[in-house]
Amino acid sequence: MALAYTARSAVALPYGADLRVLMALTRHVTETGEVRLTVPALLQASGLGYGGRQHTALYAALDRLSAVTYAVHRAPAFLGLTGEFRLLKPAALLPSGELQIEVSPEVLAQVLRARACPTPGIRPEIPSGALALYGVLGALRQLPGQTGGALGLPLMPLCGLLGLSGRPDNARRALLTMVDDLRAAGVIGGVQVPGQGRRARLEIADAGPDAASVTLLCAERVSRARASNFVRQHGAAGVRRCLERVRQVRADTEARGGQVKNWPGLLCNVLDDPERYGAHAAPVVTAPAAPQQVAAPPEEPPVVYGSADVTRLVRAFGRGALSEAELRALQRRLDAGQGDADALGRRVVHALASRTLAETLAHLRQELGRAESTLSPDKTSCPATANG
Repeated sequence: MALAYTARSAVALPYGADLRVLMALTRHVTETGEVRLTVPALLQASGLGYGGRQHTALYAALDRLSAVTYAVHRAPAFLGLTGEFRLLKPAALLPSGELQIEVSPEVLAQVLRARACPTPGIRPEIPSGALALYGVLGALRQLPGQTGGALGLPLMPLCGLLGLSGRPDNARRALLTMVDDLRAAGVIGGVQVPGQGRRARLEIADAGPDAASVTLLCAERVSRARASNFVRQHGAAGVRRCLERVRQVRADTEARGGQVKNWPGLLCNVLDDPERYGAHAAPVVTAPAAPQQVAAPPEEPPVVYGSADVTRLVRAFGRGALSEAELRALQRRLDAGQGDADALGRRVVHALASRTLAETLAHLRQELGRAESTLSPDKTSCPATANG
């Protein structure tokens, strides 16, 4: 994919605060392409924190996102990107205190397609505010020469990379909130923040999908190197089965009046030879595992489309399929109650997600033509008159 762009900044691809704001907008945009959030709500959704400097950073990010224009030179056909497109329109402050932001039709089309066909490898348990840090850590783990899951990063430069502006203590607090979210999701483990001020560093002992299991074994006084090897050999489920078996062996030994003198040694023995101790830890296979079942988020109230919403959708995505006169006629019919605006809006959105919008709009144009012909009598015909 090749893009050419013009913008106020030297780097027009969103990153830092711009990327966090754009991700928050795509998460909260409705099917009509509109986002309505208060400034504190958008700051919280973007993970930027609160305060005067954060407000300034939010408005600056919105200005940059609305100023950039992309000219597509080549792109995969399924994306439907042709010519030029923008990310969003300039934000407007409503009398209610909410920000009204409209994303471009091209961005809305990608969002609706992603919602209709979500990516199988997505991690829905990671809050949106921590996705930026999750992506940075994932990219660092792919660097050449990076072995294991340990990472050490300077704290303040990392805050700048993630777009955490404002006072250093506020930026540090926002970063540590993201770290706590990733730790709760089991993505990282063994986190420490040594040093003070600009010398502070973020030390992550384990980063990756097996971080929680490595941290669990390290808590049982197993060395980090051996813990990493055991997790790669047995997987998270196998490690848990071995740990349960060791605890059962210790309970049986104590019930007979004995005592386990070397708990880490016993645990390592079971992990080295699980069959001998009856743990039955199966090796990890390369077959794709079933997707993890996560709690579904609370359902949002359904979107109800009005006549103006339907006209806006058809005008934005139809790209001239219906003329302005036909669009006005469509809105007049819906306003007069001669059609179900909500059902038609859902029909257009479904056609957009299933890439059958051209056929749907062609049928809609035929329906409008038939309706207009029934309302306007044919002037060439007249009633028959009797002679004489």
